[in-house]
Amino acid sequence: MSGKLKVYIMGDYRPGAADGLLEFAYQTVQLLKDDLSFHFVEFDFEKREDYHEERLIDGFPIYRFGTEGLSPLRLPALFHDWIGKLHTQDVIFHMNHIHNMPNYLVAKVLHKLNIPYIITPHDSFVYLPSFGLEKPLVKRWYKKFFVKAFDKYVLDNARLVHGITEQCPPCLQHVTKSPVYVVTNQVKDMNIPFDESALESQICFIGRFNIQTKGIDRALKAFQLFKAGGADRENVHFTLVGPADAQATETVQQL
Repeated sequence: MSGKLKVYIMGDYRPGAADGLLEFAYQTVQLLKDDLSFHFVEFDFEKREDYHEERLIDGFPIYRFGTEGLSPLRLPALFHDWIGKLHTQDVIFHMNHIHNMPNYLVAKVLHKLNIPYIITPHDSFVYLPSFGLEKPLVKRWYKKFFVKAFDKYVLDNARLVHGITEQCPPCLQHVTKSPVYVVTNQVKDMNIPFDESALESQICFIGRFNIQTKGIDRALKAFQLFKAGGADRENVHFTLVGPADAQATETVQQL
């Protein structure tokens, strides 16, 4: 492990979890673990502020801090103690855009300690001026405030911004002048030939099997109503495509 660049990933390490972001992190560290030393820094919303645990999973050090009941504008005191003692030579942090407020708080600490970090904005399109124009004025104002107050700080102070598609740089240029380097998604085009004769009448849900946040229960209810609308719909099938752990799969089957 000595001599390797230490990469501290802000986020959970969960092998086999039915979550796109967790799978992205898992595949990345599996691909590069021989060249880089990976560490994970996790915030646990179900543990109190005085909770701190360090352990190994699959050989990767995990640093976990409790944040239950903590103000959204504060980081745990134990995190500040830990990072203040961190040997910062050959160290870089990586953040994912999905954790907006924690990213801002951590970025302020890293900037103060002169520790470099990179960030991957998975939803760069939200920075386009045209995004969300149909939303109420108050929500548009809130978005502009949030972007300028928090997201812009994180992006401006990043050593670099990782774009996952060629469409990311022009979107991000509306917010930051930080360099954007495009390293495309690991999913490659399978070049499946189009065969019109193989088409079937299907309604597809493509995404993670999370009942609460993805609305699969509502989609199934809507499909039930659709099927009841006429005999000509008997051959239409509802197909779910995406990652799922055992509990999510069982819940969907019960529905």
